[in-house]
Amino acid sequence: DSGIDRLEPIERFPELLPKLDQAAIRTIPPHRIDQRQELSRLIGREVSLEGVDRELVDAVIELRLIQDSLAQSELHRAGAAAREAAAAVQSHLSPGKYEWEVRAELEREIRSRNMGLSFPPIVTKRGDILHNRSYDNRLESGDLLLVDFGTETADGYASDVTRVYPVSGAFLPEQQAIFDLVSSANQQA
Repeated sequence: DSGIDRLEPIERFPELLPKLDQAAIRTIPPHRIDQRQELSRLIGREVSLEGVDRELVDAVIELRLIQDSLAQSELHRAGAAAREAAAAVQSHLSPGKYEWEVRAELEREIRSRNMGLSFPPIVTKRGDILHNRSYDNRLESGDLLLVDFGTETADGYASDVTRVYPVSGAFLPEQQAIFDLVSSANQQA
């Protein structure tokens, strides 16, 4: 038994919402602030990861941790494709290329493994501008390239990978020190 009494089209949500027991409504807060604010407005209370919504969030997390052998296999496939694509990108990296060339190579590598992108990739030497829409920066020796991407299987199982590569193939001493510090913190986490 799913516990679901009935299903309604999403278009009817604004009409049906006032008829519901407001105290019984539980939500999974959307990531985007504008969506979270709109949902809060619709249900007449703040939507957050605390309070009455926490129980539902925890239950969904618990369920998502349980994966059958097919799901595990697909997750491993997505992860392997991401590792292979990341390694290919790193091997093709060199000064003089443009970010758009690296992004195109990344997408080619992912597609060649019969995978899709799980989200629009970030490929930038400007680490202060994460969700860039332009990929026209020329890569120079000494630059670091931030690459954040994910692969996705046909069944929707996805990976999420973030890497920082030295464009010239080797970190400068100060870059290496920071990289080692971050790697150490990551290993301890």
